[in-house]
Amino acid sequence: MENKFAISEYHNVAEIYSKIDKLLAQPIRKVKTDKMNGYLDYFENKCSQSKIMTTEAKIYSRWSSAQFGI
Repeated sequence: MENKFAISEYHNVAEIYSKIDKLLAQPIRKVKTDKMNGYLDYFENKCSQSKIMTTEAKIYSRWSSAQFGI
């Protein structure tokens, strides 16, 4: 019997961490207001189920939403 696994290819972890390190070493970039408004509008209108789920998850979170200003 042939064994089949969910992962057929393992990624090069060292390469991934190297890329993450390079990304984190870069300066933080500000998102332009008009672009941010577009992203927020997209998620508000196209991802309503996600918003419902995250709002509900906040109720059960061990962290108070007041700690994060949300």
